[in-house]
Amino acid sequence: MSIHSIVTRRREAFYWLAILFTFALGTATGDLMAEVLGLDYLATGAIVAASVTLLAIGWRLGLHPVLAFWCIYVLTRPLGASLGDYLAQPPDAGGLGLGTTVTSLIFAAGILGTVLHLSVKKPDITPAAPADGSRERGGLWQTVVVLALVLIAAATGYSVRKSALQDSAGPAPVAAPNASGGGPVAHVTPLGDLSAFRKITRDTLDLLDAGDQSGATNRVDDLESQWDQAEARLKPKDRATWTEVDSKIDKVLRELRATSPRPADEKAALTALLGSLG
Repeated sequence: MSIHSIVTRRREAFYWLAILFTFALGTATGDLMAEVLGLDYLATGAIVAASVTLLAIGWRLGLHPVLAFWCIYVLTRPLGASLGDYLAQPPDAGGLGLGTTVTSLIFAAGILGTVLHLSVKKPDITPAAPADGSRERGGLWQTVVVLALVLIAAATGYSVRKSALQDSAGPAPVAAPNASGGGPVAHVTPLGDLSAFRKITRDTLDLLDAGDQSGATNRVDDLESQWDQAEARLKPKDRATWTEVDSKIDKVLRELRATSPRPADEKAALTALLGSLG
């Protein structure tokens, strides 16, 4: 697994297979933290950066270099994604609002600076390993130990976070009578008060009624971003209701973002969503 030993086709095939799995693991880690556990960009980045730091310290203290490299390689995916989102996303979405263009330029400058540094200083050039292979020993038992520690830490963190989300979600709300003793309070659903999502949906429909397709398409972006941010908070309250609303939001997004949008289908999708939002 050492990149310096990839000198045959068999080793190269094995290497690219490892790349495939590490990318999948890293992406899944990021999605788990951002979507299922509902951590914001900064918190996700801080946790991943701390994990990378611990692995680097472990390497300095004797952790097998190949093991340390691939563990950190997996974590570069959620680290880069969380950092990029934190820089690019608007403040109301938990970011700094620099935009994708500025963020891309920052990352490009960082990559260019790193390449130039490596080209000039050559700190990545490593001496040949000892002939007896002593530096490569201990990889198996270290892998078992690291894997066990990661599983324990991940399971503990997952359990604590899910418990916190369930506590914040609380029991499903019960519709209360209004002040006049009449029917239930409007917009109360098993997911709680969804008035914010209803307002965006209503605004989008009003824009379509006014013939403003571009404005409606831009407004529905707010629905997507706010719904995604609220997933970890809302989904534990009632998974069935959340799934129903989520599918209708997906339909709304498909209709409004179609290459040739049809107003009748867009309005029907929005009206159906309003019905699910209470």
